[in-house]
Amino acid sequence: MYEEDLGVVDFHPSMSVGVIYLSEADIITGTAYKRKLVKFRKANRCKGVILAERTAMSSQYYSALQRFVVLELGFVLIPVANQTEAGTFLVQMVNVETKPEGNPFKKKKTGHHTDLALLESLQCIPKLGVVKVKALLVNFHSIEEICNASTDELAKVIGRAGAAHLKDFLTHR
Repeated sequence: MYEEDLGVVDFHPSMSVGVIYLSEADIITGTAYKRKLVKFRKANRCKGVILAERTAMSSQYYSALQRFVVLELGFVLIPVANQTEAGTFLVQMVNVETKPEGNPFKKKKTGHHTDLALLESLQCIPKLGVVKVKALLVNFHSIEEICNASTDELAKVIGRAGAAHLKDFLTHR
């Protein structure tokens, strides 16, 4: 749902999730976005997801943004390359949120086997599919070992581009 008068929230993919989009300009220009995020947190009506453009220009400000959004406010922060990627991500959120059986957070908890839970957790990392996740688990056995592996070690399993993306996601430089 997109409307002009949603207040501090930019998008509502479902009734329980609010999304705020931070453009490259918002991140670079300073603290105006911080007031908006704090207002959203105080409203506390729904879960917060922040889509932030992470570009060459905004990368130097990204770690401060990440500390503020994730550690101080407790929101989910998702880096996107541009508005097109953000739009695609919003469409996926709407699709997942409207199908309760497709959303793992809306399912009733059943005693998942640890390996299955680990597999599902790693699949939440963007650009990692089932095949790459299984290959990583076969070679590294745990998330800790994956995090401690070098880019070259990861590249042997999932390729250079996949390894670079995974390391970037895990370290958020």
